[in-house]
Amino acid sequence: MSVSNNIAEGSGGSDKEFAKYLDIMKSALETVSSIHLAKELNYISANEQQQLYNEAELLIKRVRAFKNALSVS
Repeated sequence: MSVSNNIAEGSGGSDKEFAKYLDIMKSALETVSSIHLAKELNYISANEQQQLYNEAELLIKRVRAFKNALSVS
């Protein structure tokens, strides 16, 4: 949720400002931490945890590629 909030918050400005919001490493780490906590509290299985980690990794790669595609000076 933190990742999508960053993207939404930054989408109203220039490409240069938006690119700053696409630096999602902190948000992604918060998400990974939440996934770990969910597993530790037995809300999700180990398989679900791994699937969510994989999806988070893919999201990070996609957002980085999108950020690199913006024309910012």
